[in-house]
Order: sequence, then C-alpha cells, then structure tokens
Amino acid sequence: MINKEIFASRLRSMRLCHNLSGAVLADLLLFKNQSSIGNLEAGKSLPLLDATDRIADLFAVPVDWLIGRSRTESSLKKISHKKFNNEKELVDWGNNEAFDDIYNNYMYDRYIIEALEENLLKKANTFGNTKDIDSAYGIEEGSDVKPLAYFRLEVVRPLITIPSPYRDTQQRGKIYSLPVRANMIFAMKVFYHLSLRFYKLYKIEQADMNPDTLNNVIFPEFKKTKNGSALLDLAAKCRHFYSLFLSIGNDKKFIPPFYNLSAYIMDSGISNSTLSPFDYN
Repeated sequence: MINKEIFASRLRSMRLCHNLSGAVLADLLLFKNQSSIGNLEAGKSLPLLDATDRIADLFAVPVDWLIGRSRTESSLKKISHKKFNNEKELVDWGNNEAFDDIYNNYMYDRYIIEALEENLLKKANTFGNTKDIDSAYGIEEGSDVKPLAYFRLEVVRPLITIPSPYRDTQQRGKIYSLPVRANMIFAMKVFYHLSLRFYKLYKIEQADMNPDTLNNVIFPEFKKTKNGSALLDLAAKCRHFYSLFLSIGNDKKFIPPFYNLSAYIMDSGISNSTLSPFDYN
C-alpha cells in the first residue's frame, strides 16, 4: 500500500532537488498535464502502477522507498549535522563504510541502479530499435528506424572520447557512489526522452544527427514547442555533469552528486552540495 503523505513529500523533494517545474516533470513522465503532478504532491491522488514505476526509474530510486515502505529519514538525521575540521576529515569520512551504508545507500539500491544503467547503456550502444521503445511515445514499430539517434550522441560519444571507468560494470561500482550513478541515470533518461521527442517531431535519424543539425535546426524548432526551452536547458545541465562525472579517474574519492537528494531532504532544500569540487555553472 502507498503511504500517500510520504509519497507526496518524496515526489516533491525529488522534483525540487532536480530543479524541475511541474510542467517539465509531467513531460518527462508522459503525463498529460502538470496538474497531475500538483495533485500527487498535494496528496489528492495516488499514482497508477505504471506512473509509480516511471517516477522511480527517472530518479533511480526503489519503488518501496518512493511509496514509504522502506526506512525513514531517522537514520540519516543522526549524521546530517556532523562537523568536519578540515577537508581531509570530510574525504576520509565520505569514503568509509558507515557513510556508504547510511548516507549513500539511504534511498538507493545497488541492484536497481545496475539494472537501469545496463538497460540504458545497452540501448545506447545498439542504437535501439523500435521494439525497445516505450509504446507510450506513440512511435510505430519498424526495424529500419533508429529513433534513439540523439540519445546515442549524448550518451555514447562522451564514453568513446573520455577514458572513463564508467564503461566497465565492476569499475563503475567501485569508483562511483550510488547518488552519482543515480544522477547519471537521470541524465540518460532526459536524453532518452528528448531523443524520442525529436524523432517523433522531426524524424531525425543517426545519419543526420550531428551538432550542427541540432544547434541550427532541431533546437531552435524544439524551443517553440511546449516545455521545449526548459527541456533543452535541462539537457544542457545534464550534458555538463554527465561529462564531468565520466572524467573521474580510477581512484575512488568522495565526489558529491550534482543533485544531492539526501542533502536536499535533510537540509531543507539545499540540492547541490556546497562541498562539491566542481563548478557547475
């Protein structure tokens, strides 16, 4: 059973942490209008099973956590106000098992993260045919159609050009924290959504997909569509931190996620860690 109050609170926290408007989140989830998001966050309605799965997959969280069937914030509160005398103490603490178990794994599940990553990376590496595409996008099946051209451009090209440990499943688990991997999944989900939107509107395929076509043809036209400008801004932000995280070397170190959901929930609305070594602007 869904705990309506907890679900509403966690949905709102995830949306605000990721700096999404109700309209953009509704678009990403294929809801007909943003009032659906408002009703869910206000506790006026409960999501259908399919919608619950979409929300959980977008933010890479377990359904059980989303609907209030897993542990609450109480365990995290014990460490949320821990003080550090210097950066070394922070890094040492960030790399220890207690941090990894309580803070990093608080709202994530390693096996769910792995399954989502493998599914998305498989689609990107094989171009994806229409049998793999969510039927809710309304794209007709055809073996010669490659509607994931933009998705592949954003996901695979950086993996080819950047010697990243993210390519390897085992190294990915050793180097990247679960919150960072959840951020990567969110970015890939945004690219996937836009790729199918682009194809449906413009029938753009791999042979025609290049930066010039995007910047001079697709993006200007897409900005005129509903939520188009906001979705492109989101994609630009995702592109930035996706590439930054790919550039992490093979030495495990404490790298805060761009969208820090744990910090947001515990610190009343601070989505990006002030301790981040990256300039995200």
